[in-house]
Amino acid sequence: MQGVPKARPHVPIETLRRSKCPRNSSPSRAVEQGARFIEATVSADNKAIIMVLKKVAKRYSADVHTQILFPSDLFPGEHHDEVLYRTGPLAPLTP
Repeated sequence: MQGVPKARPHVPIETLRRSKCPRNSSPSRAVEQGARFIEATVSADNKAIIMVLKKVAKRYSADVHTQILFPSDLFPGEHHDEVLYRTGPLAPLTP
């Protein structure tokens, strides 16, 4: 997308982005390796992933912060806003 400034030019190493995770990885493994936050951009109509992110936050007793990262008017046709979900800080689960 031309003309769209980078919304997050620097993401700390301890942030786990959904797009950079192998499909078979789990948040538990990432947290054990030092991830402190999970970030994902989600369209409002994707209820399934929103529920998963909230479930992970509940499991880790973490906060979920949201903000519109890409407004719908940046996309052609009908498209919902892309919302950034940032979950954390995460701490390793105790057995």
